[in-house]
Amino acid sequence: MDPSPSATCKLTLAEKRKLARLLVLKFRCRTEPSLKAFVHYTWPILEPTTTLQWNWHLDLLCDWLTAVKEGKCRRLIINVPPRSMKSLLCTVFYPVWRWCTAPQRRFMFVSYSDDLSTDHSVFRRNVLNSAIYRAAWGNRVKFSKDQNLKTQYENTRRGVMFSTSITGSATGKGCDELIVDDPMNAKKAFSDQEREATNRNFDATFRSRLNDPATGTIILIMQRLHDLDLTGHVLAQEPGTWTHLKLPAEAEHDESWPYPIKGTTYPRKAGELLWPARFSHEVLAGLKTAMGSWSFAGQYQQNPAPLEGSIVKREWIRYYRELPTTAEGGCATSGCATEGTWVQSWDCSFKDSRESDYVVGQVWLHTGSCFYLIDQVRERMDFVRTMQAIRQMTAKYPQATAKLIEDRANGPAVISALREEISGIIAIEPDGSKIGRAHSVSPLFQAGNVLLPEVATGGGFRSAGWVGDFVEELTRFPNAAHDDQVDACAQALAYLKQDKGGVWHYYKELAESLRR
Repeated sequence: MDPSPSATCKLTLAEKRKLARLLVLKFRCRTEPSLKAFVHYTWPILEPTTTLQWNWHLDLLCDWLTAVKEGKCRRLIINVPPRSMKSLLCTVFYPVWRWCTAPQRRFMFVSYSDDLSTDHSVFRRNVLNSAIYRAAWGNRVKFSKDQNLKTQYENTRRGVMFSTSITGSATGKGCDELIVDDPMNAKKAFSDQEREATNRNFDATFRSRLNDPATGTIILIMQRLHDLDLTGHVLAQEPGTWTHLKLPAEAEHDESWPYPIKGTTYPRKAGELLWPARFSHEVLAGLKTAMGSWSFAGQYQQNPAPLEGSIVKREWIRYYRELPTTAEGGCATSGCATEGTWVQSWDCSFKDSRESDYVVGQVWLHTGSCFYLIDQVRERMDFVRTMQAIRQMTAKYPQATAKLIEDRANGPAVISALREEISGIIAIEPDGSKIGRAHSVSPLFQAGNVLLPEVATGGGFRSAGWVGDFVEELTRFPNAAHDDQVDACAQALAYLKQDKGGVWHYYKELAESLRR
């Protein structure tokens, strides 16, 4: 049969109907098993004037979404840069494609705003209402007349697509698949209140919406905005449960991404761009300049802080293997002595719950032009355990005559309880914001005047066991999950770098306490 336009005009009505049925059958045979083929065929419905651009990462996402369809993946996180077609692929085309073969599936869609969620809902309905979709699957997917709204529609097989916002209500609603797409506005990522509300609403409202928790699926699609954004939250709550597709605009390390259905992998070298046709080196450099390194690192690199660091850069971190022998010896690394100004610096939390910050106690030595971090204790402590830790640190380092304790959280109670027992306790009232205090001491790191301990091993030297966590928090701040180590560090360095050394301030505080 010749399907050309001239030949088609010569066909009888019956032959034209037969040809149409054959074309629809061909369309169904190609698209039902392949999400990629479905997207290519239905793309013009939503973007009639825009040519579809394809990239390897879309193949990867299609393969993992197919794994979700086949029950091989039930918890999926997708972190990709903006304008990478994540929402159209995952939130629009994928669920519509699922209804081709499983019209009874019930979907719930959640975004940070009602407007965004409604836009996606309208896009899905446009595809479902299209002539090509109705011709291929109209016998399976028919809208119920009394359930066909912008934000919720139901088909005659009892399949449902319901859209809401992260702060909206889902009372009485259930789903087989929960798709959370951009749960938080990037402009509000630095608000502790907004982040906590997003995470709390997900836990309290939406996580329990699965009709069958054992077989239901959750897909989370977003850019990283903070260590404690929803991605960080669920990964910390359920380690090992989620499949995590973290695709930076430029690879920071060698990577290898598996295709669960194809059974192949995609290797990616450090420095390789995710989508060169859309995000070239020049484009990314311009975005980084315009957005700033913090926002760029989260939204485009999927790291809540730049790899090189934010306020304190990784390249500024220096280490020591031995303490200097004398104060005049500057930063020499031979021998060990106690000359110089020693202090303890404590940052106390409010409580010892699982979600609270840690209590951190550090010991620092200032000698010559350098500041040496000697030791650290960090754990979640209640009031009694905090006092015990200060006693232990004092016994271990009696030369640290000044004990700096931040005059907030449990600090005032600790100061009041220990002041008559331990000498040298100095209440520190924080000056300015946390970010401002970190900025004020960052030049000391940049100048190479702050040194962290290395210890000898059988094969050489390595940083002390707790130093790795300290460096990660320091270089990620203010986007890190916690800031207690940074607070204790900034408090100690700000105190020690004052013109009149720590001993002078110790005796000043002692004199004031005697007058009281």
